[in-house]
Amino acid sequence: MSAAAQKRARAVAGSGRRGGSFILARRITGLALALLATLFVADRLYDPALFPIHKVEVRGSFHQVDGAQLESVVKQSLAGNYFSLDLAAIEARIVQLPWVFSASVRRRWPDTLVVKVVEVQPVAKWGSDQWFNATGDLVARRAAPGERDLPLLFAPDEHRQAVWRAFRDWSRLFATHGLSLEQLRLDPRGLWQMEISRLPLSPEAASAAEQHSVAVIVERENAEARVGRFVEALRRELFEAFAAMRSVDLRYPNGFAVGWLAAPPAGKSLAAQ
Repeated sequence: MSAAAQKRARAVAGSGRRGGSFILARRITGLALALLATLFVADRLYDPALFPIHKVEVRGSFHQVDGAQLESVVKQSLAGNYFSLDLAAIEARIVQLPWVFSASVRRRWPDTLVVKVVEVQPVAKWGSDQWFNATGDLVARRAAPGERDLPLLFAPDEHRQAVWRAFRDWSRLFATHGLSLEQLRLDPRGLWQMEISRLPLSPEAASAAEQHSVAVIVERENAEARVGRFVEALRRELFEAFAAMRSVDLRYPNGFAVGWLAAPPAGKSLAAQ
């Protein structure tokens, strides 16, 4: 290669290096400008003076939740604007309120916060210090009107969900036949023990009906079928004799035994098939 050709080649190589450096510099400058623009926009978006929350919508059906207390907690949590509010922190503060089971908070453009609250709905007592909520979740018990009327459930903790499912299913079954499940226990031997009563036909009959309950015992194995057989027998021929019953033992493969308060009513035997 001649000297002139070598000189031209060196010139081209130098030009390429300068061009590559120029492109790299342009890219770095572009990224820096983009970052600055992003920081500027973020600073503006999170400026508390801009995009403030003007409206708060609270949704939910409340009987026990203190609406004024809920409103106060939400207002105290409005530190920031539409974009900077910590929704999870607001939810956490709300669920600490008495009688609140769950809460969800979301934004709605351009200036609204939507708060949805689900109240605790106790349906049964669990032990001495908890309730079963309508969802089957355990919640801490608080003083409540009519709490003494709630059914009592009890079992070793590892069988809690089994007790809840049995209570839910049997309560519905009994209710369709005019009965109420007042207590349900699963003991360590695997025996279900219940207390059932008749639903009052009228307010005047309520006090008398609540005074009488019947103890029912059944083994856990095949319990569903045996309870169903007993309820069907009540519906067909024993319902009128319910007030004279003391106990029912369902631990028989083909029937059950009835213990009476006194002599069995006419036509009723000590065992029903």
